[in-house]
Amino acid sequence: MNMSRVSKFISLAAVALILASCGSKTSISGLFPQPSEVVIGMLDMNQLVILDTLKTEEDGSFKYELDIKKCDPYFVYVYSGGNKVTSLLLEAGDDVSFTADAHGNTSVKGSEESVKLMQVEKEYEDMTVVFDELYSSLESASQSQVDAITRKMAEEYRKYNRNSV
Repeated sequence: MNMSRVSKFISLAAVALILASCGSKTSISGLFPQPSEVVIGMLDMNQLVILDTLKTEEDGSFKYELDIKKCDPYFVYVYSGGNKVTSLLLEAGDDVSFTADAHGNTSVKGSEESVKLMQVEKEYEDMTVVFDELYSSLESASQSQVDAITRKMAEEYRKYNRNSV
């Protein structure tokens, strides 16, 4: 009879350990230049799922925690005023903080993956600005200019692609 209690205790302890190892608190803290409403979203397959909407403190700061399973990174997006403020690539146990300024610039600390994601997004944004400018110039270009512009577009794409790999 005593062995039965011991085995039940061991089984319960094992289940508790398994559940505890499945997830880990991950925290996001942010600072905006002024108080605002913040929307936290997560990419689930190919769909954005809103996790929460919250208001910052009077100083523009907020803190949000979520459970992330080990070896199961999450793409999390922070929005304010209908605009994406930052993209984060979070892993279990990350303690990430970011600061956003009034000019749309954001800096992230506490997650190497999130910093790398910001770099990739910045490079893509820079490339699309160049492509948009080149594409706009096609409308009023002569045939010889079109050829030169399309070559320049191909060159810019190759340069972006090489840097991305």
